[in-house]
Amino acid sequence: MRTLKVKNTGFLPPVPDPKEYIFGGLSGIVHEERNSLGDWRKWNPTDEIQRHRFFDDFGCVSHSGENISEMTFGWFLENGLIRKDDIYWLKLNGYFDENGKLNFDDRALVVLSGTRPNQGNTMQKVWDAARKFGLWPQGSTPFKIDMSQVEYYTKIDFPQKSYELGQEFLKRFFIQYERVTPTVQNLKKALKHSPLHIGIPICDNYENGGIVNSCGLQPAHAVVLTHIDENGIYHIFDSYDPTNKRLTKTYDISFAYKAVISPTLSVSGKKQPEVYLFEKNLKYGDYDNDVTKLCRKLIEEDCLAFNYPPTPLYSINVANGVRIYQNRHKITSWLEDFWYKGHYFGKKTRLVMNGTNNNLF
Repeated sequence: MRTLKVKNTGFLPPVPDPKEYIFGGLSGIVHEERNSLGDWRKWNPTDEIQRHRFFDDFGCVSHSGENISEMTFGWFLENGLIRKDDIYWLKLNGYFDENGKLNFDDRALVVLSGTRPNQGNTMQKVWDAARKFGLWPQGSTPFKIDMSQVEYYTKIDFPQKSYELGQEFLKRFFIQYERVTPTVQNLKKALKHSPLHIGIPICDNYENGGIVNSCGLQPAHAVVLTHIDENGIYHIFDSYDPTNKRLTKTYDISFAYKAVISPTLSVSGKKQPEVYLFEKNLKYGDYDNDVTKLCRKLIEEDCLAFNYPPTPLYSINVANGVRIYQNRHKITSWLEDFWYKGHYFGKKTRLVMNGTNNNLF
């Protein structure tokens, strides 16, 4: 059996960002228990390996990110949570592979996310790229078995149609992500919502098929955490053979992210329901979880662009959306007019929005 000749396979530690969403803390992602067992192995995707004939693409972060996405779609399909129109569109545009599974183009995400040859990438950049370019169907980018690393990393041959498909994908599905503090308790809870993106070290016997023991090395590889069993063993899905691996319960998981993909429209054809009650005033410059909720409501009301990422920061974009909402509903008050151009989300606006949300006004 071949063994890894390098200890770093493409994982770069996340860059600290005080504004990123935190699981269990300040976040714009509503926790939804999709899988009560926290076991995603049933929806493992089609195997795809990052080691090619002449090179390693160092794209483990992108490979594992797309594996998470493919598992999520497997769960959606089994539970009937994707509209027939969206399924038809996915089939029409080649998103299903010969195994009947959703299969996204790994090379596209590796390159578009800015993965550095022989170095790798961060999870944040990969998910930001997915949110910007969408996920493309497998085969969207040309690939030859004898392709060189230089050819692999060149995007000049990426078809314009693939970029357009990615944008249509983002109209039909939205992507969010948040950092998870990797305690066992947090990981188990987050696994009920989604498979997890984790950074781990490469230890001895990593590719030998048994339970891999911890070794104390720094994280150098990204994989999908699919389950933590009753014995505390970590089950992962990998971009190296064997793709299904087990890690001892003492294995070091230094970094974890949870990515959530959701259909823009429910199976009934309605926008996914968001129910909020705004109980406090907000103003330009605030950094608050309620601002994230406000963004979501403004998107529902077509006062913010559908692909605007909900954020806890009351930015100028949010202010513009608030102003559009206030004008549309003819909301006037001395204080809210004083904070012109939507810079103030006050009592009158809250009451109207609560009324349109929850019939409480």
